[in-house]
Amino acid sequence: MNIVLDIETIDPNYQLISDIAWANINRNKIVEVKNFIPMENLARMADGFFSKPKMAATMAEVTNGNCFILPWSEIAKELRKDCEEASRIYAYNAQFDRNGVVRTSKGLFDADNVEYFTSGDFTDKWRDLWAWASHTILYKKSFIDFCDALELRTPKGYCSTSAETTMKFITNNPDYEEAHTARADVLDEFQIYLAIKKAIKREYDEICKEEDEVSFKGKPFVTLKNLETAMVS
Repeated sequence: MNIVLDIETIDPNYQLISDIAWANINRNKIVEVKNFIPMENLARMADGFFSKPKMAATMAEVTNGNCFILPWSEIAKELRKDCEEASRIYAYNAQFDRNGVVRTSKGLFDADNVEYFTSGDFTDKWRDLWAWASHTILYKKSFIDFCDALELRTPKGYCSTSAETTMKFITNNPDYEEAHTARADVLDEFQIYLAIKKAIKREYDEICKEEDEVSFKGKPFVTLKNLETAMVS
């Protein structure tokens, strides 16, 4: 089993998890999607830190029965159980998601799970979909041309390699917009995962595996030159 995971945080200055979802995957098919909101952070979410549309979209998942509000200790227990069974844990910008899990456990004084979420058994399983995509599907001329045609650039003028841009590219839908809820983003990232698997048929472990606890090998490319020359050597 593999996992694709996404988190949303309360705000840039208070980076505890407000919304977490993960998909359990077997043979490139989703077996189950789990989605939770930590009870301890609900009040801060509602206190003006989320935009009204994002708050409405997040709470709609609760109303329709897709998302559950639980104490973080119970969410962490469920996540830990699935992570212990998983071979790999994938996320787009995985370092952010992994650190969010650790930070939330520390911030909410969940000492037992802090120990697990900082252990090698947990950290060694993570793979960065952003780096993996950058080395497999986003280095292609067709992607660069796509960015040029739609002016999908970073403020510094580089080709955007965000999850939203990647979804625009693989779905050939220039109007695609992320919902920015954990559940919706997990489903997007699963589509990116499948697109990568289809493109290369195997994992580039040496590209996507962490170098150490704080940095990943194969950071996403940031320049057109690097995008154009990737995979040449």
